[in-house]
Amino acid sequence: MNRHSTSKKILVLAAHPKKSSELRLGEEVREIEEGLKRSLHRDSFNLISRWAVRPKDFRRHLLDINPQIVHFSGHGVHEDGIVLEDELGDIQLVSSKALKSLFKLFSSRGVECVLLNACYSEKQADAISQHIDYVIGMSKDIDDEAAISFSVAFYDALGNGWSYEEAFELGCNSIQMEDWPDFSIPILKKRRELIEGKANSHDIKNVEAEILKRKEQKLKELEKLIDSSEDVKSLPKEIFLDFLALRDEVEILKQVNQDVDQKSNKAEKDFLKDSYGIPELPVEFIDRPEQRETIEEPLKSRERWVKTVVIQGMGGTGKTVLATEIVRNIKNKFEKVIWASANESPIDLADLLDIVLRKLDYRSDQLTLAQKQEQVNDLLRKKRYLLVIDSFERIGDDRIDKFLGDKTFYPSKILITTRQFYPQASCLITLEGLTRQQTRRMLERARLKKGVKHAFTTDTVKAIYSATDGLPLALGVIIGLLSENVSLNVIINSLTGRGTSPDEALSADVSKVEAMFTTLIGASWKIVSNNAQRILMGMTFFAAPASEQAIQIISDTDQEEFRSEIDHLIRLSLLHTHREQMGGDEFRYSIHPLIRSFASEKINSNTNLKQEIYGKAVDYFTELMEELGRPGLELTKYNKLEQDLKNCIATFDWCKAQRDFANTFKIVESLHHFLFERGFWDTRIQICSSAFNLEDDSTDRNPEISWRLAFRAGWVCSRQNNYEEAKQWRKKAKSSLKKVATDNVFYKLYQAKNLQLSALIAHGEAIEAVEEYKQLTIPEMIGDINNLFEQSNNYHDEARQLLTQYLQEHGLTWSSEEPEYTISITDSNQGDLAVDRGHWNNIINQKDESIKYYEIAQKLYSKVLDDAQNSNWRNRDAFIAFSAANLGHVEIWLGQKPLEEIKRRFDKALQIAQYIGRDHTIAWCYRGYGLIARRLAKNESSIRKKKKKLKEALEQLSDALDIFERIGRRERVTETRKALLEVETALGAL
Repeated sequence: MNRHSTSKKILVLAAHPKKSSELRLGEEVREIEEGLKRSLHRDSFNLISRWAVRPKDFRRHLLDINPQIVHFSGHGVHEDGIVLEDELGDIQLVSSKALKSLFKLFSSRGVECVLLNACYSEKQADAISQHIDYVIGMSKDIDDEAAISFSVAFYDALGNGWSYEEAFELGCNSIQMEDWPDFSIPILKKRRELIEGKANSHDIKNVEAEILKRKEQKLKELEKLIDSSEDVKSLPKEIFLDFLALRDEVEILKQVNQDVDQKSNKAEKDFLKDSYGIPELPVEFIDRPEQRETIEEPLKSRERWVKTVVIQGMGGTGKTVLATEIVRNIKNKFEKVIWASANESPIDLADLLDIVLRKLDYRSDQLTLAQKQEQVNDLLRKKRYLLVIDSFERIGDDRIDKFLGDKTFYPSKILITTRQFYPQASCLITLEGLTRQQTRRMLERARLKKGVKHAFTTDTVKAIYSATDGLPLALGVIIGLLSENVSLNVIINSLTGRGTSPDEALSADVSKVEAMFTTLIGASWKIVSNNAQRILMGMTFFAAPASEQAIQIISDTDQEEFRSEIDHLIRLSLLHTHREQMGGDEFRYSIHPLIRSFASEKINSNTNLKQEIYGKAVDYFTELMEELGRPGLELTKYNKLEQDLKNCIATFDWCKAQRDFANTFKIVESLHHFLFERGFWDTRIQICSSAFNLEDDSTDRNPEISWRLAFRAGWVCSRQNNYEEAKQWRKKAKSSLKKVATDNVFYKLYQAKNLQLSALIAHGEAIEAVEEYKQLTIPEMIGDINNLFEQSNNYHDEARQLLTQYLQEHGLTWSSEEPEYTISITDSNQGDLAVDRGHWNNIINQKDESIKYYEIAQKLYSKVLDDAQNSNWRNRDAFIAFSAANLGHVEIWLGQKPLEEIKRRFDKALQIAQYIGRDHTIAWCYRGYGLIARRLAKNESSIRKKKKKLKEALEQLSDALDIFERIGRRERVTETRKALLEVETALGAL
């Protein structure tokens, strides 16, 4: 069989007219050919070169050879095109437009990649990439040797099984390795559908699979021949050599395929995870290049004055879809895209700041609103990010206007979609409907994608356009109706009341647009099943895109029917898809605000049905919170719950509005641990406060519930270092506890909890006073600080005494907390107090007292660690990890144990913390490693070894600081910065 019958054809077209500058075309082709001959997959490629190419030759060679890769080597002339030869061998320009048209015709004939190895050919590459998957051009003038180096490396990579993208990267690296300054000149353009992941891949992987299959078959034949031979020794030696060589080659090919699959899967997962929050483009999406480019240019610009770009338009004009397309086009210009949407529910300034922080892997556990604003401003100024705020008109918080207006954010940019005028826009585009030509394209695309049998003649397109003004949402709904064989005449006739003048735009009158959408959505509503109607009405409950499981259970749709109902609603353009946050294959779903408004009217008109559907939502989410919010779960469980947090809060709001005391309180209890662990501290305080006010307003008050809510809010406030607010909540907790019967089995435990809160407040106030003393050094403050520390210690002792009595008398588990666990919390907090007392005594030069308190802390932390290791507590792993890390720090300060032994303690703590995703403990371990390295450096006599250890300390402390900053732990940031400064000073002294 001819070896070229299944190989890829590389067609090299070269042109060097008489009056053009000299190029080394022959050398380039020769080196490419030599590289392919020695490559692993040399049988997979057939290189064919053609010279002195004229325009008609270009066409004929493509027809005759039918290549998969087209390589042009010659000259480019900016926007004017590439240079071929005319009949006399002189210069003949071929425009970008002509090349685009030519490759459009050959895009379905197997051309996968075009390489324009010519100066200034980026514009031509951009044009061709509208039809060909991979196109490489040169952004400016490139040296001959650099161009040849790129080409040779590119084909070397392809010949060894790499993808086009990987081969491109190796080509650029080849230029860089040979120390030319031209490595950034080659530009890879990909077809838009390929970037969106909608096109089939035509890369080298398919050829590799075919080659592997053939070689495995050949290997089997040789094995069979050897096994079936009566006298193996009589077989020719070449057969054994072929067998061994082929066996090795098959193993190599399998490994290459496996590596390519792993890289491909990782890239896909990374893309899916990174695109969370960004809506999927609808299948009938039509590009609007004029409007898109008008928005893209200022977003891509580096001008300081261009900060906020706004897409303004009434509902249904396609603002979100256009923003989505823009983001997908230019996201490589930014470090990251942050998408904040108010489509499903309004967001306030705190919500927006948290969205930005979490997308950038930061949390805000202890940050006030003002501090969050400064943090976001600082982050957006450090790197180039794109912040998209979708449906800005539904924000509902004037503070966001002020925040966006007052801050600069440079070099980051902001893209806003809104129905209303936004006065602070640096650049504004008013979006209207599609043009008539775009309307036709959208209808034709949908006809193919959704199986619409209707033929769209000039008259029908005109009628649809006239009735809708080309509003994309309206067109999508009409297409959905047509896919259900609804008569176009019926649809058009139903859209009445356009105004007296035929030239008057429908979009000029908001009320008429709303009436049109009500009519269209109403028509769709009539043709869907009762199950589909329940799904749409159920969607009004959600405050964020919802999972299939949630929608199916809440709508009470049979599982077998549910999938077809979802597909039906998507086909009707009534439901939109979103990616899972974790980058998996599952989708989440939402509805357009106009469809939400229609469905809300329907469900609000039937009170009993609304109570039924929303009641199922409450049941679903309260069960989800109970299952995924409890202590001791692995990180993936908390990640899953975090995706639905806004829906959980919507459940809380609904229960509170219905004065459903039982479920309102149940949600607070279920979420309190999760909200603390994941850094949603403000949210925890808000729901505690709301539930407390609801309970306080009740005619049948339950003081025990009021106490729990007040205590939980006060505890978080104390952890936020907000001691004044913590005192207010403590006061409310004490007042509520006075109304609880003293024979309540938990009464002593509640008393102990109040004392724990008092201990935390006194401890925090002591630390604040220490910081003030360090600034002022007033001797009279020492007594007051000692009193605060002692007061906190006494509270801990009293709490432990009450908890011990409670354990002896009852020993019942309270709110998922075992009584022994509650005692260990007191021990741990008292250990923290002893550590800070040790630090304080160091400051006032009481070294013996300092050691005494460190030893107290050591005993307390050791007891907590032992208790946790011997327990079955739900939060056992977290307790073991942070107790071990705490103990390791104290042992470093005491200096009584070998540092290697202490390091092993941190190793164990870090392993557990990483498994359960406890960021604070991870950072605390890194800090411990840094302190150990610093101690080891002090013990080194060699300058070189001392430097090495100090650099290790610098790296570990920097890692710790990064995490502490990301989770918003202010006190840890301060002390870690101090340790870093000490290490940097020591390094500088060397």
